[in-house]
Amino acid sequence: MAVIFSPKGVLRGDRSGEACFTTLLVGRTLPATWPHHARRLQRDAGLLGLQAPDIDTLTAHLLQLAGTQLQRVRIELVAHGGAPQYEPPHATAVRIQSTDMAGLQVLSEPVTLQTLPSSKTPHAPLAACKLPQMAEHWLLRRQAQAAGFGDALLTTAAGLWCEATTANLLIGLENDTIVTPGPRAAALPGTTLAALAEQLPIVPWDTDHNTPIQWMLLLNAIWGARPVAAIDGRTLAEPPAAIVTLARRLTRPPS
Repeated sequence: MAVIFSPKGVLRGDRSGEACFTTLLVGRTLPATWPHHARRLQRDAGLLGLQAPDIDTLTAHLLQLAGTQLQRVRIELVAHGGAPQYEPPHATAVRIQSTDMAGLQVLSEPVTLQTLPSSKTPHAPLAACKLPQMAEHWLLRRQAQAAGFGDALLTTAAGLWCEATTANLLIGLENDTIVTPGPRAAALPGTTLAALAEQLPIVPWDTDHNTPIQWMLLLNAIWGARPVAAIDGRTLAEPPAAIVTLARRLTRPPS
C-alpha cells in the first residue's frame, strides 16, 4: 500500500470514516510527547487497515514547520482509493495542517465537570483509536455547558469514568495514589498521559464515580494539564503544582 503526502480533494476516508489523527504543538523542535504520537498513529493505522508512514519521513515533514512561532499541528491518516464496502484502500494519504498558536487560546484555568453517560465501551473494535468523528463529544460538551458546567466527564454504560470530551483523566486518590481510568473504561490512550506515566507511578483504575477522590487533572496534547475545580458540584483540591508543570513542559516545545 502506498503512502501519499499532501493529497488533494475529498478522499475515501473522509466519507467512510477510515481515518485517524493526532494533534501536537511544534515550536523550534518537536515536543517530548512526539514518540507517543508516532506510536499511536502506527497503532491506529493498523486497526483501520491503513499503512502508517515511515516515522523518520513524517518527522522530517514536521520539522519543516519548526520555527520561532508555536504551531498547532494536526496529522491525519486517511484511506484513499477503492470501494470501502469491498476492498482495502489502495493508499494511505497523510495530511498535515498547521495553525499559528499566537491567536489561539490555551486552556489553563480550572474547569468544572458534569458526569454524563456516553456510548463508550471497551468492546467496540475501534475503542482505542483516535477517530475524527467527534459529534457525540461535542453534543455532551454543549449539554454540560448549558447546565452551567465547563465540560462533560464521560461515563461508560457501566458507570465508569472514562475521559473528558478532549482530555484524559489523571486522578489523585485520598491515599495519595495517582490513577487513571483503566481498560474497562475504554478511555482513548493519550500521549500526554503516556509521557507522564514514564515519570510518575500511575495506576490503572476502574471504578464508578461515587469513589471519593482528592484532585483531578485533564490531560491534553495542546494545553498539557488543566485542573478540575469540581465534579457535579463537589469541590476538589488543587492538584500538585509539580505534576501540572511537568505535563505542560512535556507537551510544549521551545518556541
